[in-house]
Amino acid sequence: MSNGVLRTVKAGEVTLSAYMGVGFSQYPAGDGIRRKPGLLVEYTIVNHGQQSLAAYDLVPADLGSAALTEVNPEHAWVYLHDRSLRVSKQAFDTAPGVDFAAAPVTGIRPLPAGGTLTGRAWAPLPPKLDVPGKNFASPGGRGLALDLFTWQFCVQVGDFAERGGPVTDRLAGPLAAPARAPGPGELLCTVPGPLPPG
Repeated sequence: MSNGVLRTVKAGEVTLSAYMGVGFSQYPAGDGIRRKPGLLVEYTIVNHGQQSLAAYDLVPADLGSAALTEVNPEHAWVYLHDRSLRVSKQAFDTAPGVDFAAAPVTGIRPLPAGGTLTGRAWAPLPPKLDVPGKNFASPGGRGLALDLFTWQFCVQVGDFAERGGPVTDRLAGPLAAPARAPGPGELLCTVPGPLPPG
């Protein structure tokens, strides 16, 4: 990673440390020669509390399915928030008036009391809008502003016991929980910093 900057944020009993800069993705596996540099975040989440949490950081490529199939562990949503680019690992609520035959799920990882999780997020440069479709209450719009100068990284962390429904526990692959927008205090975000040129 080049031009990396460490940004740390604490919310309640959770600390997010994100090393943010320019780097290469590791997924999908394949020919690394063709990879292009993009916005790279290497992050650590620490649970200092005494209750188990869930990190909603296994973002499916297409939110809306009732099962998780192939999950790229570096995928994050990319959208505009308060004139800053947001690279975010989170879920979204279903849009008003939309009904799914089966509740859509997103990928989570357990974060036990006193535990630590590490992960990566990657987004292309120049940045491109990447949000769920119109069936979700997500920040869409026509794209991203051309005059973006700052960016931040966010991750959703909530109470494991209150994740909104049963976890689909498979022998192989990530845990799946019903997709829902972050509640108050559940979206940890770094302070926006300068966006690398792309």
